[in-house]
Amino acid sequence: MIRHIEEAQRLKEAGETLGRAELAERVIELVTKFALSPTGGSYVDAIALAGRLKAITAACKWDGYWSENAGLGFQDEYYGLRQRARAKKEKATAEAAQPKGGQ
Repeated sequence: MIRHIEEAQRLKEAGETLGRAELAERVIELVTKFALSPTGGSYVDAIALAGRLKAITAACKWDGYWSENAGLGFQDEYYGLRQRARAKKEKATAEAAQPKGGQ
């Protein structure tokens, strides 16, 4: 727990030093690099990118405006993921209810 608090404080300090523009430029750099990857980016690379973006989000905590925007993006994705999961479950349930082999 203490380590997490210390890491969060260090990221907040780094964010304050770098400022809005450099944080945003870093996001663009990371996402562009991933998108243009010759291999198309693997699932592992995609989740590693999410972790990097999480660190940048933590670095935004020093700035109320940037932090608020990061929070709005999180909420959008939170609800989007839940909606996708719900739709997938409903589809699986509907497929399971279908008769097998044309009966």
